[in-house]
Amino acid sequence: MTRNIQVLDRVALMGPNLHSHQPCIKWKIDIGALEERPSNVIPGFVDRLMAVIPSLIEHRCSEGVRGGFKTRLDLGTWMGHVMEHVALELQNLVGSRVGFGRARSAREHGVYYVIYQCEERETGIAAGELALDLIEHLVEEKDFPFVEKLAELRALHEKCVLDPWTQEVVAAAKKRRIPVLRIDESDQVLLGQGELAKRLESATVSTYSADEVIEMLFPSGAPSRIPVVTVTGTNGKTTTARLLGHIAHVAGYHVGLATTDGIYIRNNNTLKGDLTGPQSAATVLQDSAVNFAVLETARGGILRAGLGYDWSDVAIVTNIAEDHLGLRGVNTIEDLARVKAVTVERVFPSGYAVLNAEDAMTPLFREHADCNIALFGLDPASEDFRAHVDSGGLGVTVEDDAIVVCQGDARTSIATLGEVPITFEGRAKFNVANVLAAVAAAWAMRLRIDSIRSALRTFVPSVDQTPGRTNFIEFDGFTVVIDYAHNPHGVSAMADFVRTLDRKRSVATIAVPGDRRDEDIEAVATIAASAFDEVILREDYHPRGRKRGEVAAIMHAAMLHAGFDESLIHVCTDELGALELGLQICREGDLLLYFADKVDEATEFLERKRMEKAGK
Repeated sequence: MTRNIQVLDRVALMGPNLHSHQPCIKWKIDIGALEERPSNVIPGFVDRLMAVIPSLIEHRCSEGVRGGFKTRLDLGTWMGHVMEHVALELQNLVGSRVGFGRARSAREHGVYYVIYQCEERETGIAAGELALDLIEHLVEEKDFPFVEKLAELRALHEKCVLDPWTQEVVAAAKKRRIPVLRIDESDQVLLGQGELAKRLESATVSTYSADEVIEMLFPSGAPSRIPVVTVTGTNGKTTTARLLGHIAHVAGYHVGLATTDGIYIRNNNTLKGDLTGPQSAATVLQDSAVNFAVLETARGGILRAGLGYDWSDVAIVTNIAEDHLGLRGVNTIEDLARVKAVTVERVFPSGYAVLNAEDAMTPLFREHADCNIALFGLDPASEDFRAHVDSGGLGVTVEDDAIVVCQGDARTSIATLGEVPITFEGRAKFNVANVLAAVAAAWAMRLRIDSIRSALRTFVPSVDQTPGRTNFIEFDGFTVVIDYAHNPHGVSAMADFVRTLDRKRSVATIAVPGDRRDEDIEAVATIAASAFDEVILREDYHPRGRKRGEVAAIMHAAMLHAGFDESLIHVCTDELGALELGLQICREGDLLLYFADKVDEATEFLERKRMEKAGK
């Protein structure tokens, strides 16, 4: 049978997400010619569907009354909408209790996003597959073994679902707002977080009632949660997360930290890689050595799987700038902000959203917040910051070259910028902002002032504490600065910083990830043309859908268009080859700004070259 509907993408959003705070399955489908054939123009389709699943009459849909979905079918609705309701009802028929769903155009002809709630991942996915299969057969008026297929779905669901006793305990735990984390697909469940967590195994305690078990594990009033702070935004996430983790460490906590560089448990790097997704958050929160969690939370993980936690105490949003646009349905900066706003939505009402007073998207985040607000900003006189503080809100800013916490008329000076190494005496404005955000979060978490002060003074821009974030390395008479900036906002901030430094010439090795839009690649090149004396164009190891040399060619053309001297543009797509070329070009007194992809490899390469020089 010829398929009318093509599946373009599917993700299981098992944590709080852009569409719902409940687990959901999200499909992207192309209904093809069925775009011109809604339900009411396909002869007999509605009657056949209702005959197979008569319980669909209970679906209220947007009409808000019993039979509402049937009315929509009779008036004419599209197959994405039909898939949503069928997938929900199939799950209910096999034992789930789900109701949320929506189908929306993907702004392409015949292409839809279909989102519906699930309780079990595998059941939810299989229900969607069965819904599509059923729809195809009904459209083509083909026989379909529905009873047999529904039995298969029920068997799968029974295999995946927790046993009844464990379900009772989990429900009792949730009533007390105790965090629940299922371990893989087994019946093992973790109740609580970090050092407070208790593992629940049905075989060992099934002789007790649900409430007895909860009381044994967590007597009334006993804590089950550790402090959780999340950090999102476009730039500055990793530095802010690392700094806050350092503050908590100095304050005496055992910190679990998930970042772009890896997972750190009590300052030990236990896993390497870009670990800013939900699984990484879960890994930190189930570690028994942790009693304070700092979770860098990136856009990609939220879109692929939702959040890896239920609630946080503080959510930091560093800034929102154009990056990753045109990917996974995120096409505007407002779309990007809405994705990241999920972190703000999941802050306890007693907690804080720490927001950038000078960011254009902050009003959007405030609309999504059902908690306290703390603002940070470089300008203490800005209208929004001043109004917030004057009304009794928490704010952190810079006054007379000092970091100051403000609330109403109260002022608490934390440290001068000269005492905080990563601000470079205030010249690195982006790091000043990161410090303000971290201080605001630390204050909101009621960490001791002396710990905050001590931590700011001992957090240095080094390969050890901030790898790939403004790392200075002296090399044979000139200076190399390694930084991870890779979008227009980040590169522009670094360019402004470099202009404040005493150097003869600035040489930059730049690249942009291949999955960025042409206009983003061109913007980075245009910034480079206005900021640096000589430029080496390279490419990342992974081309991300581009042909090798394509990104460099776009940057090259943009720099020429900006009037940059072609003789001062070099192309070397290999990362380490480009770094070596930069070392060859630089002379005494120059500065080489190296925008890195693989920070560890670049750092090791530089150290090896330094040793070779020293050996000579």
